[in-house]
Amino acid sequence: MNSVADASLFILRTRIAYVYILVYVDDIIITGLSLAEITRITTLFAAKFSLKQLGNLSYFLGMEATHTPAGLLLTQTKFITDILRKAKMFHAKPVATPMSSSDILTLAIGTVLSDPTEYCATVGSLQYLGLTRPDIAFARVLRYLAGSPHKGIFFSASTPLSLSLHAYSDADWGGNRDDYTSTGAYIVYLGKQPGPRRNRPVSLGPLMKQSIWLLQMQRLKLGGSPI
Repeated sequence: MNSVADASLFILRTRIAYVYILVYVDDIIITGLSLAEITRITTLFAAKFSLKQLGNLSYFLGMEATHTPAGLLLTQTKFITDILRKAKMFHAKPVATPMSSSDILTLAIGTVLSDPTEYCATVGSLQYLGLTRPDIAFARVLRYLAGSPHKGIFFSASTPLSLSLHAYSDADWGGNRDDYTSTGAYIVYLGKQPGPRRNRPVSLGPLMKQSIWLLQMQRLKLGGSPI
């Protein structure tokens, strides 16, 4: 049957175990808990199609898969290197964090690009990179990637069958200085496996805007700086 979450994922339930088949054009990943069932399905495919078995998963659609006794690490090191080379940032001085906490971005700062083609291509590449690098979901800074190309997402092999669910959320509360919308996000862990997602910006509304304005005025009266 087809997966509801991904049209490219097919799930086969046999009397022995589940077999998962991920298909992308002419690339196929077959996995499951029963090696006998995987071998049987592969043999059936080989009888109908010309197949070349490449062994254990190591590289797929720009992702490197590293198997260890502790679990599975998915990285996109080569993809990051390609992005940095195309953007002429391969030799850039790396930074340790994806975003500066002191800079405030607004619509009025910066200059308009005469040709945004390279910028749009880079942003598109970074969106795909977010599959294994949820830490760049907001900032997406190339210099940060230059200093951390080997980071990825890790799936632990020791996750117990009785999985625990943990969720964390945060918001900047009116961080957008142009319209005072709040950007929030949350990340949910099922066992040790993360599933991050960014929320849509939420408007604070006139009352909240007025409260911020009053708070700014109060800080200025007390000799502080605007927030």
